[in-house]
Amino acid sequence: MCSSDRSVYALPLTSLCGFSAAVMGLCAGMTILLPGTEPGDILRNLQESRAAVCIGVPSTFTAMLRSGAEEYDLSSVRLWLSASRGMDPDDIKILRGLGCLRLGTLRLPAVFVEAYSAIESTTMLTLKPSFSCLDLPERCLGFPLPPNRIRAVRGDGGRTGRGEVGELAVKGPGTTPGFWNDLDRTFKIYRKGWMHTGIAVRRERLLHYLVDEG
Repeated sequence: MCSSDRSVYALPLTSLCGFSAAVMGLCAGMTILLPGTEPGDILRNLQESRAAVCIGVPSTFTAMLRSGAEEYDLSSVRLWLSASRGMDPDDIKILRGLGCLRLGTLRLPAVFVEAYSAIESTTMLTLKPSFSCLDLPERCLGFPLPPNRIRAVRGDGGRTGRGEVGELAVKGPGTTPGFWNDLDRTFKIYRKGWMHTGIAVRRERLLHYLVDEG
């Protein structure tokens, strides 16, 4: 991305995700377009503005596809960013094919990225990218957004072994420092600097997979 790019934000600024995403885009010097959440308006804005980025949520992207996204010229979109996980893998492939990533003379499908967060964290704790050389499984959380760290832990706080189910623990500035006027709850979820989310995950090599979102 560069400062000359335009981004279509299909997110309300009144939401935490929409507001924080808009701030990040503005800090990068990008032009932000806010067409609302109606799929037809979003598609027209993408086509007319030749936007390079489109940010939304799974339900919005699904509605865009059902509203005839393939009838629009969306080849300018290099990046689709979903503010939460849960997109159908087939829909992701369609959206990637509608966009285009240009690398010199190469023309590749656009990149699709899903963000994941726990309730007590920011809206971008981990990122799960999908592009030509990478296709992660549906329930994979993707990669932690530095400097945040994640791990699967047992009841005693120790790390689980490969293939073992544990609780998702998070450490870094993406987590809440505590709950207002609720020290008991704060001490309950924080152990040795790690925030315990109550979400069941399984570790496989370097990546973690959801077992039960809780």
